[in-house]
Amino acid sequence: LKLNKFLIFSEEIFQPFLSQMNYQKIREVKENLKNEFESVFNLCLLIIQSFVENPNQMRFSIIESALNTFLVYQVWVPLKNIYGSNLINLLIELIDSIELREITLKCLSDITTRNPELDNPEESQQINPELLKLYANAIAKLEKILPITLNFREEREKLIKTKSGNLKKYDNLCQQLAIFFTGFMRSHLSWIEPLANDFYNPDQTTII
Repeated sequence: LKLNKFLIFSEEIFQPFLSQMNYQKIREVKENLKNEFESVFNLCLLIIQSFVENPNQMRFSIIESALNTFLVYQVWVPLKNIYGSNLINLLIELIDSIELREITLKCLSDITTRNPELDNPEESQQINPELLKLYANAIAKLEKILPITLNFREEREKLIKTKSGNLKKYDNLCQQLAIFFTGFMRSHLSWIEPLANDFYNPDQTTII
């Protein structure tokens, strides 16, 4: 019930005006409501962790609400709070869940496309390695679920021929995967491109 109230509050108060706020105004809102946003984040984190540890002990609607709530509030949560917790590891574990895979990828995409310098320029250099780690771990998880030999077009054609009810879910997943990969590259090209061309950097293989 509390999560639903948070969602409604965000949709009616924050989301309509977010696109109209400049950088300075967003920082002011973050600072003025710091404790409130932190409370929402901690509640979502607690629920997500509880579900990962004991998925059979929680109603699906609760974990779904927690992920949706985090999705709309994450922009107000400092990146140091997100990367300083075990949230990202928990989200990567949730990729295993077919029912939660799409919303989980949305959460990860929104995290990776945020610009650390807008949050705190002094911390951006510390967050970049964490971003790379998130990307690498997400790929490792996805490789276990989606074999490298998988032909996405052929798989879609099979679903069409069999008139499978999973076609829409499959299309949504493919779209979200594209958003995750392209969003990460586009948002951080300034430091990813030099890394990809640095053959002596052990992290180069992660990008390639």
